[in-house]
Amino acid sequence: MAIRKTPLLWTASLAAITVVGVTSCGAPQDGAAPAASQQSETAGRADASDLQGEGGEGGEGGEAGGEFGIDPARAETDPVVYLSAIEVMRAHYLAGLAALEAGDRAAAAEMFSHPVSEIYIDFEPVIEARGGTVMLDEMNHAAVLHFQGASQEEIEAAVAVVLGLLDENEQVAPSSDLSPARVDAAVLMDLGERAALQYGFVQGAAAGGEAWLDAYGFNAAAQVYAVGRMDAIAAADPTLAAGLRTLLSRLDEALGAYEGPADGAPDPQAVTSALEAARGAL
Repeated sequence: MAIRKTPLLWTASLAAITVVGVTSCGAPQDGAAPAASQQSETAGRADASDLQGEGGEGGEGGEAGGEFGIDPARAETDPVVYLSAIEVMRAHYLAGLAALEAGDRAAAAEMFSHPVSEIYIDFEPVIEARGGTVMLDEMNHAAVLHFQGASQEEIEAAVAVVLGLLDENEQVAPSSDLSPARVDAAVLMDLGERAALQYGFVQGAAAGGEAWLDAYGFNAAAQVYAVGRMDAIAAADPTLAAGLRTLLSRLDEALGAYEGPADGAPDPQAVTSALEAARGAL
């Protein structure tokens, strides 16, 4: 029987603690190894970015697999765009850890490579400009370890390093006229929108495929991001916080189990309605 693990069990400081992975007994079966699987992490700055997934046109699931809307130029001055980029990258690593723990190493490797090609390559100059830590080598390393025959523990440790760097780079996000609580609420809304979009493509299907892993990961990232932030949002705007809590609940009911939607999971419209209600309060 599959064990349900919600992202609340993965703290935002996952990289700073002992890597234990994500427990699940179900696993997607259709993740194919990328064509560039024989590359070494020392092959240059484009190695992981060549392990392409669904991010291009015609890809599975929503537009760019849910990676739409990350504008590096806007991220330089807009904290919501900047933090959303960080959290969308995190979502892929959380989904990849779940796939790895479920035994689908190829799907995990794809999840670990997508943030490089779909977000990070264009986003790195923003991180540098903000005084953050460049992390392409660490991302590439995590992406190629599966193809080098590394153990699960070695892969988890490499991903933990990347997650730690994401935490570091989150700290150099730009400021704006929005309060921190409003920024955090907008980031949660962004992750919720991405998760809801992907859920609309895969609801009712068995777990498997990149669209499901994207949806699962966006929910995981949203749940992690909410920890430690919802109290401040509630203090600033109780109505907004109530809407976000309902959204997070609907998302987790739909996407909290790696093996796929449970019987009685909300339909996509219920998730979208919760998203719209929360957005209306923002």
